[in-house]
Amino acid sequence: MSTIHISDNGPSEDYMARCDNCGTVWPDGKLKPIQDAQERLYPGLETPAGECPSEDCGALCYVYKE
Repeated sequence: MSTIHISDNGPSEDYMARCDNCGTVWPDGKLKPIQDAQERLYPGLETPAGECPSEDCGALCYVYKE
């Protein structure tokens, strides 16, 4: 099992991320690292911000654009 946490290593900017499954919008600091990234990430697709922290979900979250 692998774990990955996406980061630009630059200054932290607050942003919101929306879960692709449950639709909950989370602040970036609440997201979990992505578990089993090698099975969930594919070239050419949008890069997720992290994993949904909800115990009932765990899907990938993407930067929320209003």
